[in-house]
Amino acid sequence: MAENVKTQENSEIKEKKEKFINAPKKTEKTKKEGFPLYLVGLMLILGILIGIAVMMITQPEQIPINGNDTNTTNPINDLEYKTVGVKVVYSAECENCVNKNTIEDLFNIRGVLYEVERVEANSEEGKELINKFDITYLPTAIVDAEKLKFYQKTNTDFEGNPNIRKVISSFVVPELNLSKEHYFPIMLTEKLGGCNTEKPSVIQFGDYYTELNAKSRSSLYDFLFDFNKSIDFRYSFVEEVSHDENALLANVFLMCASEQDKYIELERQFTSLYCNNPFKGDETILTSPEINGCWTLSDHYGTPLSQIEMDVALGRTSIDTNKFVECVNNQKQVLINAKYTAQELGLNLKGTYPRTGIFLIDCKETTMTSGIKNTLCSNHPELESCSRENNDTAEEQWIFL
Repeated sequence: MAENVKTQENSEIKEKKEKFINAPKKTEKTKKEGFPLYLVGLMLILGILIGIAVMMITQPEQIPINGNDTNTTNPINDLEYKTVGVKVVYSAECENCVNKNTIEDLFNIRGVLYEVERVEANSEEGKELINKFDITYLPTAIVDAEKLKFYQKTNTDFEGNPNIRKVISSFVVPELNLSKEHYFPIMLTEKLGGCNTEKPSVIQFGDYYTELNAKSRSSLYDFLFDFNKSIDFRYSFVEEVSHDENALLANVFLMCASEQDKYIELERQFTSLYCNNPFKGDETILTSPEINGCWTLSDHYGTPLSQIEMDVALGRTSIDTNKFVECVNNQKQVLINAKYTAQELGLNLKGTYPRTGIFLIDCKETTMTSGIKNTLCSNHPELESCSRENNDTAEEQWIFL
């Protein structure tokens, strides 16, 4: 019995072993999987896009510089940091001058950010600035050269302009008269040398053959009719359209005549020949139509007077011939002196407007033909012609030469 039980247990054990051996093997349990790689990549890209959106919302907008002066290489966008400091030194004594510089108009057109402070020349600061920067003309702008570097084109233009000086870390910019619409008078900090101090002085800087000279001639005659006897009037040549020998000689003749106070006599004789009307009237009589319509009516207009014509005109004046010939024979020096005088006023350098048609009053203040009387009378109210109205016309008084 015991034996049967043991046999049965062995049989059961054997059967269990066979089942264990023949049972299918269990596979290795798979590790727990994370997110798929493509989902990780998408989430990374999404995070970058969200970051960029946040930056666009929180950072200030980049403001471009308008006009032709954009600096794209400098990352600084602080408007206050890029604002150019400007000090304009002006004179309150110059009634026809303004307290600004036309360089400000250039800055506005080009989008140069600037902040201006205006300093009167006779103030303590004004005197210090004039001495420190050796200022010759008023108004003059003193421009921060370091800040101007943010504006590449304007900085380059300043660096290459012969009219603009760089002193320490500033550009010294005199009134360059950049506008063709309006002339801005200037005032010298010191009088031009060689001026007559006995009576009021007026120097005309011109070129006889310019259209501007022709169109302003009638107004000049009116002025000289009133003031010729009470002022010292001189003519100084500034080359603009007169390049050939005869054209240059005509301007030399006028300068030599002005040394004898005979400028107006010779100028009118020149004009009577140069502006003679198409009906071939009497060239010894200069009428208003011939003066006012010279550039449209004259057969001669556009062709310089010949030397023979200039000699004929000279013979009709009361000029001292010996002194005149001596002056003309020294014409090379006369032209050099005129060039130097124009240079002192900045009239001989290109890029300024205008270069001719300028008048210097008392060797200190400039104006154009339309402003001569007002400028002269503001400085010399004691002159008789400043205190009265003259009803006579220039034509009636000047018609017979």
